[in-house]
Amino acid sequence: MARQLFLIAYDISCNKRRRAVYKMLLKYRVGGQKSCFECLCSTFEIEQICQLATYILDISVDRLQIFQLNPSLPIELIGVASSYSGNFMVF
Repeated sequence: MARQLFLIAYDISCNKRRRAVYKMLLKYRVGGQKSCFECLCSTFEIEQICQLATYILDISVDRLQIFQLNPSLPIELIGVASSYSGNFMVF
């Protein structure tokens, strides 16, 4: 099952729910900070994350956004960054 790079960001008002989402995403994280992670996930894993998020989040006040990053475009990093298997440029 091929993994792809996703950017997953969240804005969660409750500390308990925020910690639950943070712990859920840690196993997929390859980079990021605070509430914005770069994650290597398969399509199945993204579906699992979405399903679990529906149980954790209060959708009236919380937000979780998942962006699939285009693997054919170069990744440009500015500042301090951790590397992973992929093409990227550091300035």
